[in-house]
Amino acid sequence: MSLSSIRQPLLGRLRARRPSPDFGFGARLLDRTVRVVFAAWRSLAFVLTVGLALLATQPDATLVADEAETLEEDEEEAAPPAFDGVDYVTTIVAPEDSGLTGELEAASVLLREQDKPPFSKAGLSQRVRQDKDRLIKVVNAQGYYQATIAIDVGEGDPVPVTVTVTPGPRTSVQSFNVSFVPGSDLSKLKQPDLADLGIVIGEPAVSGDVIAGEAELINYLGNHGYPDASVVKRRVTVDLDTNQMQIALTIDPGEYLVFGPLAIDGLERTDEEYIRRVLQWPEGETFSNRRLETVRRRAVATNLFGQVEIKRSPDNVEEGDEEPVDITLKERPPRTISLGAGFATDFSNTPFGFIGEAAWEHRNILGRGESLRLSANAQPDEQAGRVFFNKPNWLQNDQALQWRFAIVNEDQESFRQFAIESTLGVERRLNKNWTIFGGGGFKYLIDENRSPDVDTGQETYVLYDIPMRVTFDNRDDRLDATEGFLGVFQVAPTLVTVTDTAFYLASSLSGTHYIKVLEEPNIVLAGRARVATLAGTELGNIPSGERLYAGGGGSVRGYEVDSLGPLDSANDSTGGRSLIEFGVEARWRFWDDYGLVPFLDAGQVYSSTYPDFSEDIQYAGGLGLRYYSPIGPIRLDLAAPINKRQRDRALQFYISIGQAF
Repeated sequence: MSLSSIRQPLLGRLRARRPSPDFGFGARLLDRTVRVVFAAWRSLAFVLTVGLALLATQPDATLVADEAETLEEDEEEAAPPAFDGVDYVTTIVAPEDSGLTGELEAASVLLREQDKPPFSKAGLSQRVRQDKDRLIKVVNAQGYYQATIAIDVGEGDPVPVTVTVTPGPRTSVQSFNVSFVPGSDLSKLKQPDLADLGIVIGEPAVSGDVIAGEAELINYLGNHGYPDASVVKRRVTVDLDTNQMQIALTIDPGEYLVFGPLAIDGLERTDEEYIRRVLQWPEGETFSNRRLETVRRRAVATNLFGQVEIKRSPDNVEEGDEEPVDITLKERPPRTISLGAGFATDFSNTPFGFIGEAAWEHRNILGRGESLRLSANAQPDEQAGRVFFNKPNWLQNDQALQWRFAIVNEDQESFRQFAIESTLGVERRLNKNWTIFGGGGFKYLIDENRSPDVDTGQETYVLYDIPMRVTFDNRDDRLDATEGFLGVFQVAPTLVTVTDTAFYLASSLSGTHYIKVLEEPNIVLAGRARVATLAGTELGNIPSGERLYAGGGGSVRGYEVDSLGPLDSANDSTGGRSLIEFGVEARWRFWDDYGLVPFLDAGQVYSSTYPDFSEDIQYAGGLGLRYYSPIGPIRLDLAAPINKRQRDRALQFYISIGQAF
């Protein structure tokens, strides 16, 4: 019975009696009262109906209603605590030899959301249902198509949830057949082997491997003249009786193509002939997506362009199946001005001081990628101006002509040196990781040995050397590496002339290794080592500023610059003919932009040609802070000598841009 069926007869009776003279004012008052009561009753009924509907859609509402009833039954009972959810703990059980545990744990919603408990057991049941569907797909993807998953929700606090996986027999690949649509011209295609696609008959039918094999097939065709190949039909059958999978693909290879002419757009300052030589466009050769990507990377590697866009023209294929290609290059601004600053306390001639550097660079000064860099730096113990010119792809690609010129004034406690030096050489990149360099140079210098044990005053030298270098570099980032290795071997036969004539061979070997220990927390272990020697003449025949020194922010932190090694009667370093250094850092990055770096450095210099360990190795330890700014990590390092000598300060600190190594 509805509310209206109750209301209408009553109102009808009231209206029928309204003309009666016996009721008058009382009847009208009663009529109004009934109208108000029924209006209120209709509003209340509407609210209750909506409320009940909402409660019916909210499983947690029962909990709230139960708490309200408890309060009504016992008003003196204390209010219940706020409801925090149903805590639970998930355990995944799978056979060890199935290799499923890691995949299941990574995919489980129950595990991923365990620290965010649901508000009710109904919510937990919903997660269980979601997990069961998700995990069965994970198990199937690993080739287990008859697997069962049982999820048991127990009693307790926290609630134990056990996921038991019974994988059953594993399906293997029985066949991988490829056919092409009728009419396809495959006369110029070398058919790929299954091994080329990463498919092995008899191996587990892991869906990821099957999909990867299909993608590899399309890539293979795209790199052998069919860049528009596609899969038009895919048939995958699993026989549960024999636990074998058959895969059948139908491929539309598209047209066979070769590289047509290349059109270059967007050049303003750069010579087009130079760019064409750098790109090495393979016109007339079999079309290859991989080769097209190589061309794009060559354009990017010139460092001249901010945008490189390659556009194919499949609708303009010319005779002989040649497809023209357009490449649009947007040139970068060629000039850069950079400034740098630092602060350190390891100078030998002052308690502390600032470090400043300024540079101007033009990356395309002659229109063929030639770069010219002018820089100047100043700090308490050194002032220098430098010029560096680099002509890339000189005579042939991946080969650069380089010229360096510098004027340097160095003022240390143990020596003072003014030098003008120049080096001309050729650097050649052998492959992605290996680079070699060879050249010739000279240095004019005025050297003053300040040791009280040597009374020679100022002496003038002219040095001629033949520097050679081999570099291996596979770091993931040259500014802030987290993985990879950098190794450098240098050798330079050197002839010293003017006052006396002497010959020595300067050589050094250094290596820096980066290992990402953990992804979360983000911890990188960085280590470095260096050994160097000057062989062929006595220490006294080598200008004091050309000898080997160690100590300072770029060497062994915690000690003054160039302070390690044999000391004279004034307790200053005399330099040496051999050197060893090593250091290790644990770089912990947190909160995205901040880092903490404990480190240990060590090193020593020896007067002998090779390290004879006549001097104890000096150790220093410290702690660094990092702020990872958009321009690179800004570092603050505090370092203290561990086996401190009498002349050493108790603490050194350094502020600069960039990692220590």
